[in-house]
Amino acid sequence: MKLRLSVATIISLLCAGWAVAEDAPVTYQCEVSAQQSDSSQSGPFSIEISGSAVKLTNVSALDGHFSLIRKNDAYYVFKNKKNQGGNLNRSTGAVELYAVNAASHEMTVSITGACVEQK
Repeated sequence: MKLRLSVATIISLLCAGWAVAEDAPVTYQCEVSAQQSDSSQSGPFSIEISGSAVKLTNVSALDGHFSLIRKNDAYYVFKNKKNQGGNLNRSTGAVELYAVNAASHEMTVSITGACVEQK
């Protein structure tokens, strides 16, 4: 029993030092380069990523709130429950936003652009 407790204590102490810090919030300022949608997107827009939440501002064709579903060194990938989403290339700043009609499986909104991280 003593040995089990000691091993468990050592493992918990080691694991406490391995806690991963959450990234600081990041904001990207973006410009549209191409689009396909019912409403036109002409002005700049922004993408704010904070923890697992993604906020899209000034894109009238899409909802403004998404969940971050994947993050690695190359991409941020996000989507919401309205069949909308996007991905942002972290090294080039290229962004793709979309909306899909669930019944027809056709893309109803497609916006591509270029983003710059705000520091």
